Amino acid sequence: MRFACISGYARLVPVNITIRNVPDETRDVLARRAADAGQSMQEYLRTMLIEHTSKPTQREILDQIREFAPSLPPREDDRTGADIVREDRDAREAHLRQVHLEALARDRARAQREQHDA
Repeated sequence: MRFACISGYARLVPVNITIRNVPDETRDVLARRAADAGQSMQEYLRTMLIEHTSKPTQREILDQIREFAPSLPPREDDRTGADIVREDRDAREAHLRQVHLEALARDRARAQREQHDA
């Protein structure tokens, strides 16, 4: 959008965009999709552009992080994200092994009791 001064008031004026040299098959697909959505091609493309630009790109996200990063407190260690994930996974696997061993021990004790009672 751009500003236009009409009767002394600043107003937002929509900007027109023209795209040249669009292949016929691309135009046909867009026309079909617009019709399927119950929209004109102009409405369909406008919606696509608005949706596309409403989500930041990876680069924009990284730029925002870099801009924000100086305000973060310093890290207390030199671990990377991969190190943290690996440590968490290893801890989870160790816990599951322990749970499994405890279940095996309970099953053996139960089997011994049943054998003794028989």
